[in-house]
Amino acid sequence: MRARTTIIALLLATTATMANAQSTDYCHNAKSNKNWSALAKKHQNSDLWQRLYALRIGLCSLVARNRLSRERASQIFERQRDAGLRRLERQNQGASGMQTTALQAE
Repeated sequence: MRARTTIIALLLATTATMANAQSTDYCHNAKSNKNWSALAKKHQNSDLWQRLYALRIGLCSLVARNRLSRERASQIFERQRDAGLRRLERQNQGASGMQTTALQAE
């Protein structure tokens, strides 16, 4: 359960600024790319983390080819992130009967 809490906290911290995607290009931000890559490697056993990392790569590819706007890519990503966080929250509640501290702070 501690691993889930850590993953939830990292996801919230890493993606908290995605709402400003209209003015920020996260796909071409070297620091953001390096951070995502490092965290994906660190949490290679987390299906949620790997799924979001793959989604991010795919969405960035579509944005780069002008097949999708940054705004739409951000909306898709945030919806999937939120769904994954809710799923983890349900799993944690089932395992411990409590919400994680990270989600309570949201």
